[in-house]
Amino acid sequence: MERGDYILASWGNYDRVQLKDDCKLHKLESNWPDRHINIKDQYTGLHSLRRAMGMKRALCKEGMDMMGTHHRGIDDARNLSMIFIKYFELWDYKDLK
Repeated sequence: MERGDYILASWGNYDRVQLKDDCKLHKLESNWPDRHINIKDQYTGLHSLRRAMGMKRALCKEGMDMMGTHHRGIDDARNLSMIFIKYFELWDYKDLK
Protein backbone atom coordinates (compact mmCIF):
# COMPACT_ATOMS: atom_id res chain seq x y z
CA MET A 1 0.00 0.00 0.00
CA GLU A 2 1.09 3.53 -0.66
CA ARG A 3 0.95 6.38 1.82
CA GLY A 4 -2.57 7.76 1.94
CA ASP A 5 -4.17 4.40 1.21
CA TYR A 6 -6.76 3.25 3.67
CA ILE A 7 -8.91 0.32 4.65
CA LEU A 8 -12.35 0.65 6.12
CA ALA A 9 -12.84 -2.20 8.59
CA SER A 10 -16.11 -2.92 10.33
CA TRP A 11 -17.88 -5.65 12.23
CA GLY A 12 -20.31 -6.64 9.51
CA ASN A 13 -21.34 -4.85 6.35
CA TYR A 14 -23.85 -2.39 7.81
CA ASP A 15 -21.41 0.51 8.31
CA ARG A 16 -20.09 0.32 4.74
CA VAL A 17 -23.60 0.33 3.29
CA GLN A 18 -24.68 3.19 5.58
CA LEU A 19 -21.69 5.31 4.59
CA LYS A 20 -22.37 4.72 0.88
CA ASP A 21 -26.04 5.62 1.31
CA ASP A 22 -25.20 8.78 3.25
CA CYS A 23 -22.73 9.86 0.57
CA LYS A 24 -25.34 9.35 -2.16
CA LEU A 25 -27.93 11.26 -0.13
CA HIS A 26 -25.58 14.23 0.15
CA LYS A 27 -24.33 13.92 -3.46
CA LEU A 28 -20.78 13.05 -2.42
CA GLU A 29 -18.37 10.51 -3.87
CA SER A 30 -19.71 7.15 -2.74
CA ASN A 31 -17.08 4.65 -3.91
CA TRP A 32 -14.57 5.19 -1.11
CA PRO A 33 -16.32 2.79 1.33
CA ASP A 34 -15.61 -0.03 -1.14
CA ARG A 35 -12.07 -0.37 0.30
CA HIS A 36 -13.62 -2.41 3.09
CA ILE A 37 -13.00 -5.60 4.97
CA ASN A 38 -15.74 -7.28 6.97
CA ILE A 39 -14.02 -8.35 10.17
CA LYS A 40 -17.11 -10.23 11.39
CA ASP A 41 -17.11 -12.56 8.35
CA GLN A 42 -13.35 -13.02 8.42
CA TYR A 43 -13.35 -13.67 12.17
CA THR A 44 -15.99 -16.36 11.64
CA GLY A 45 -13.81 -18.08 9.05
CA LEU A 46 -10.59 -17.59 10.98
CA HIS A 47 -12.04 -19.47 13.96
CA SER A 48 -14.02 -21.98 11.85
CA LEU A 49 -17.24 -20.92 13.58
CA ARG A 50 -20.52 -22.38 12.35
CA ARG A 51 -22.14 -18.96 12.45
CA ALA A 52 -21.13 -15.37 13.00
CA MET A 53 -21.24 -13.81 16.44
CA GLY A 54 -21.63 -10.27 17.66
CA MET A 55 -18.61 -8.18 18.50
CA LYS A 56 -19.44 -8.21 22.22
CA ARG A 57 -19.37 -12.02 22.26
CA ALA A 58 -16.18 -12.09 20.18
CA LEU A 59 -14.47 -9.77 22.67
CA CYS A 60 -15.49 -12.12 25.47
CA LYS A 61 -14.18 -15.13 23.49
CA GLU A 62 -10.86 -13.29 23.13
CA GLY A 63 -10.70 -12.55 26.87
CA MET A 64 -11.01 -8.82 26.17
CA ASP A 65 -13.14 -6.41 28.16
CA MET A 66 -15.62 -4.31 26.22
CA MET A 67 -14.89 -0.62 26.63
CA GLY A 68 -17.59 2.03 26.75
CA THR A 69 -21.12 1.64 25.43
CA HIS A 70 -21.94 -1.03 22.86
CA HIS A 71 -23.17 0.44 19.53
CA ARG A 72 -21.74 3.88 20.27
CA GLY A 73 -19.51 4.71 17.31
CA ILE A 74 -16.24 5.62 19.00
CA ASP A 75 -16.57 2.83 21.56
CA ASP A 76 -17.31 0.23 18.88
CA ALA A 77 -14.29 1.47 16.92
CA ARG A 78 -12.04 1.08 19.97
CA ASN A 79 -13.39 -2.38 20.70
CA LEU A 80 -13.08 -3.52 17.09
CA SER A 81 -9.52 -2.23 16.97
CA MET A 82 -8.49 -4.64 19.73
CA ILE A 83 -9.62 -7.63 17.66
CA PHE A 84 -8.28 -6.10 14.43
CA ILE A 85 -4.82 -5.55 15.90
CA LYS A 86 -4.65 -9.02 17.47
CA TYR A 87 -5.15 -10.70 14.08
CA PHE A 88 -3.64 -7.96 11.90
CA GLU A 89 -1.41 -10.32 9.93
CA LEU A 90 -4.24 -12.80 9.29
CA TRP A 91 -6.92 -10.59 7.75
CA ASP A 92 -7.51 -11.03 4.03
CA TYR A 93 -6.87 -7.73 2.24
CA LYS A 94 -6.62 -9.09 -1.31
CA ASP A 95 -10.10 -8.08 -2.55
CA LEU A 96 -9.57 -4.37 -1.90
CA LYS A 97 -9.85 -2.17 -4.96
